[in-house]
Amino acid sequence: MGDAQGPGGGATPPGQPPHTPPKIAGGGEEEEGEEEEEEEELDPRIREELEHLNQATEEINRAELQLDEARGAYRRALSQSARRLDAECSELGGCVERARPYYEARRLAKEAQQETQLAALRFERAVGTHGAAREMVAVAEQGVLAGQNRLDPTWQELLNHATAKVPLQPMDPYGTPLNPPMDPH
Repeated sequence: MGDAQGPGGGATPPGQPPHTPPKIAGGGEEEEGEEEEEEEELDPRIREELEHLNQATEEINRAELQLDEARGAYRRALSQSARRLDAECSELGGCVERARPYYEARRLAKEAQQETQLAALRFERAVGTHGAAREMVAVAEQGVLAGQNRLDPTWQELLNHATAKVPLQPMDPYGTPLNPPMDPH
């Protein structure tokens, strides 16, 4: 331990703890007493902050202990439930394996039902939009015919709006094509 570095970067003399400054030869006890007074007379703000630091450290230690206890309880509960599950599985034998396909089929049926409901909703929206667009086109055609084959800008705007509502390619509710074109590459 004689190789320890002192505060000034030099080697600490043997027989002294590494955190205390080395004694200066001929310095006497007067200087040592002054240093102790300086250490004891800390600024009240520093004392307050040190006290806050100590309290925070205590809170951290308590929280770490609680975390360790909670982790231990979790491990115990997990191992206990695994043992109970193994016991039930060994008691029921092949019943679990025989029932597994049924529950898997129920899960798949539920997913298929949700997809079907979504497709029905998309279809209903598309039919409504298409019907409204057809009505707009019929009204625009009647207006053009009544106007002696003259296409008024208002009727043209109405036709453009109706055409935009009925895309050439069906889209899902998010605007993505349902049947995207095939990549020729």
